[in-house]
Amino acid sequence: MFKQCELHIGTEKTGTTSVQRSFRIYRGFLKKNSVFTPQSMGRLEHVDIVSMIADSDKVFSRRVLVGATTEDLIKKHKVLLNEQISEELSSASKKFDRLVISSERLATMITRPHELDNLLNFLEHWCEDIRVICYLRPQHEFAVSALSTRLRHGAQNLNPFPESSPETGSLASLCYGDLLDFWLTRFDKDKITVRTFERSRMEGGDTVVDFFATLGLPLPPNFIVPEPENSSLSAEGQIFLSKLNKYIPTLLKKKNPQGPTNIVGHVNRLYPGKGLQPSKAQAKAFFNQFESQNDRVRGIWFKDRHSLFDVSFDKFPSRATSKKLSEDRVFQMFSELYASMAEK
Repeated sequence: MFKQCELHIGTEKTGTTSVQRSFRIYRGFLKKNSVFTPQSMGRLEHVDIVSMIADSDKVFSRRVLVGATTEDLIKKHKVLLNEQISEELSSASKKFDRLVISSERLATMITRPHELDNLLNFLEHWCEDIRVICYLRPQHEFAVSALSTRLRHGAQNLNPFPESSPETGSLASLCYGDLLDFWLTRFDKDKITVRTFERSRMEGGDTVVDFFATLGLPLPPNFIVPEPENSSLSAEGQIFLSKLNKYIPTLLKKKNPQGPTNIVGHVNRLYPGKGLQPSKAQAKAFFNQFESQNDRVRGIWFKDRHSLFDVSFDKFPSRATSKKLSEDRVFQMFSELYASMAEK
């Protein structure tokens, strides 16, 4: 058996993709330190363990991608994943001391008590001890960062801040007190490591460096701090993609992500940069909605802090970024997109 399993549950927009890519790059180094990162759960994010555990009524991209779109197909998919993952862990648990699993969807998709029980029952067959690692980002920063991601998945709304209240709807995933309370139902406090996604508080000012330190591992030889993953679209790129999502959604849903009609890929390449920015007042008001949630986390894991996050709103403008493009600029961007697609 593995002596220990570390479950890295995210959350989203806290450098999880960079951490997961580092597993791939430094897989040999990790093995030399008796740390195993499975491949049967996913080549980058270990999303397939989530797909295996999450209830069949939950729809997310991984299941759609493999065609598991009905209850019967999802059940068959779960059985296949169980067989594949079990086979890999059965072999690896005899050779390595530690198992590291990383998927931000553990935080967003494993939300029911029996799902968490099923996850732990499965892992306890292979692991003597299970621990959780969770990174948290100030909610207003998450929302601003997530706008580009939502647009890449077909959204049209350019407002980075969902219009609902905490504990309900789209804001529920940002209620960190509730999230960690859920995991505390099955884990003691000392089995959950909470880190805040703040460069001033992360080891080396970087998530990957901080994650290795959290695991108690040295950095690999010739380690290079990775470039940020899933970078933002520029404000113009966000506005343009929003309009594309409105008028030609079918093209954005093509199955071949590398094909010439992968409009999102072309927009990503053409228009990287700083996205739309809310005003300072808007960012502060959104963040303040979560004061009680954040204080619950602080009171458990960070009693020495005055507040969970050390936030400043000075980087935000006094007025929100304009969400308009001139007619000439729209046609110019269509021309640039057409030329990019023609080259492909």
